[in-house]
Parts: sequence; C-alpha cells; structure tokens
Amino acid sequence: MAFQNIKVQVVSVVLALVLTAAYLGNMQNLTHKSEARNSRFPASVGSVSMASTSLEKLQRIEENDLAEEVAVPSVRRSLASIGQPADGIANLRYGTLEGKYAFKMDGEKISEILFIESRNEKPTIIPDRTDFLKKYAAQFGLKAVYKKLSSVLKDDRLIETYSVKTSSGQSRLIQLTLGEANTLLALKTQEAPTLRLF
Repeated sequence: MAFQNIKVQVVSVVLALVLTAAYLGNMQNLTHKSEARNSRFPASVGSVSMASTSLEKLQRIEENDLAEEVAVPSVRRSLASIGQPADGIANLRYGTLEGKYAFKMDGEKISEILFIESRNEKPTIIPDRTDFLKKYAAQFGLKAVYKKLSSVLKDDRLIETYSVKTSSGQSRLIQLTLGEANTLLALKTQEAPTLRLF
C-alpha cells in the first residue's frame, strides 16, 4: 500500500514539473515574440526560428514517404475494392432514366420498365424513341432493327408500338407509353403475334 502511495506521489511531482516547464517555455516564447513584433514593421508579424522550419520540412518529407508507401498499387486488391464499371442496364437505370423507374427482368434482359410515381420526381423525357431503343437494344435482348408500327393517342397518353427482332431472329413488339412532352411512363416488350394461315 505504501509503495502505491509513493508511485502516485512521484507521478504527481513529475506531472507538475512537466506542466511548469511547458508554462515557462510558453511564457518565454510569448515574450520573445512580442519583443520581435515591437522591433519590426506590422507586415512581418512573429519570429521564425530555424528549428521550427527544419522540423516542418522533416515532417513533410516523412509524410510524403508514408503517402508514397500507402499509394503503391497492390496486386492483391480485388475488384470490389477498386470498383467496377457500370453495365448497360445500370447505365440505363441510373444514367438515362435517373433511377426513377422499376425494371422487370426476364433473365438478364429487361422485359418491362415502369415509372415510379412520386411527388418529387417527373418522368424522363425521351425525345427520339428510335435512338433510345437502338442505344439500349442489347439490354432488351434485341438487334437494332426497328420499325414503328403504330402511334395511338389514348386519353392523355401516347402509345407507340415498334416491331423488333431479337438477337436469335424472333419478332417481338415493344410498346412505349408516353406522357406529356414525350416523358416515358412505361415500356414493355412482348412476343409478336403470329399469323396463322388456314
């Protein structure tokens, strides 16, 4: 027990000495700075000591060395830590359509796109639907062969239907539902009806 009391007393004395030395060092530094300020013009405030500038240079060199060591590319890094480029579906969903639409998938291909109703968001304007379909043909599993079949005005919506060919050569239909100012409300792909001859 007495040994612990001696330890506490020694630590207290050392702490008091350190604080006193720090206080006196600051007082001397302040006195030196104020004398230097009084003997100089107002534009040159404070004093610069060689010790502080060389210390800063050494610290900068050490920081730069550490930064170079950390920045060295590692062969062991996986793609998740580097990042992956967006695929065509992500570019369509978050790029062109700005994340405002729900996608229905058929395997790896988009079969339907619906605008998510929101007070804050307006549907995306698609001024040239043919270019839009050509640009994102692969995401729908289509070739870039488009033929506009019809354009029908129903209530306040324009419904456009396009005939397309899939990458396997089958015929399909794409139906776009547009709102005012050519805003995309929905897009749906479906099999083209086959004609039966009797």
